[in-house]
Amino acid sequence: MTESIINLVEEYDKIIIFRHLEGDGDALGSQWGLYYFLKDKYPHKEIYAVGDETKGYAGVYPEPHDLSEGQYKGALAIIVDTANQERISGKFYVHTDKIIKIDHHLPVDNYGVINLVDEKRSSCAEIVTELLKAWSNDQALVYEAAYNLYSGIASDTQGFSISSVNSKTFMMAAYLMESEINPSEISQKLRQVDLQVFKFQAYATSKITYVSDSFAYLEISQADLSEYNLDVQEVKFLVNVMRPIKGLKVWGLFIEVEPELYSGSLRSHGININAIASLYGGGGHLQASGVKNLTPVSKADIINDLLAVSK
Repeated sequence: MTESIINLVEEYDKIIIFRHLEGDGDALGSQWGLYYFLKDKYPHKEIYAVGDETKGYAGVYPEPHDLSEGQYKGALAIIVDTANQERISGKFYVHTDKIIKIDHHLPVDNYGVINLVDEKRSSCAEIVTELLKAWSNDQALVYEAAYNLYSGIASDTQGFSISSVNSKTFMMAAYLMESEINPSEISQKLRQVDLQVFKFQAYATSKITYVSDSFAYLEISQADLSEYNLDVQEVKFLVNVMRPIKGLKVWGLFIEVEPELYSGSLRSHGININAIASLYGGGGHLQASGVKNLTPVSKADIINDLLAVSK
């Protein structure tokens, strides 16, 4: 498949890289890692990275390119870390000529002419790294590409601590370190939050609802966000504050994005919560999934379902 991707990329003079809405570290790291690789590899081509604003990662990743609708025509689209078309950030992808999909979520929508998907991988950035390693004949990547890809792996694996991390994950990280990146510096950037977000984290932690020894959830209201002058993207990471709690098997974060409309982030240790997420129109990974457009009633229902599987 590597050869097929290379051949298709070399056919086009304009390549636009997309990722999912409300990009996280993996989506952004994969996108910008691929961007810098292609810019270095093909300096004569037009290469762009597009998407919505990502406040939670301001200063960590570059700002997306702002393109007119007409600039998408005749381009090759590469879409990373995005399971289905509804989640693609940038509606003008429909004007591109062909699509390459690179992803590690459970297969939902094979919308590309080439679909490089492996749901067993720890991150999309790991897949992109392996692709670029083969593309470069094992030669070290340009620094900016390696920096961003390592950030994607480190971010989505929670510092190499999730169950999908394996020897290949560390092999890809080791390969990226040949570009003389500084893992400590990258980890520090990913973990840093401004003082207002830190204060909100302390407040939010006090609001965690412990339904049982094995299940807990955190609910954040619009009033909470307004009081601290924060938006949804800046607090989505709070799903991870419950992860270290001893005995917890399942946990969730529910953020009120509009009056009485919630976005949910679900996590677990070894339990398939994707099956529950899919019942409510969501999905992702077996142990990390998201759900949107939850009403107070459906939010209560999904909480009961998560409690049931946690026992």
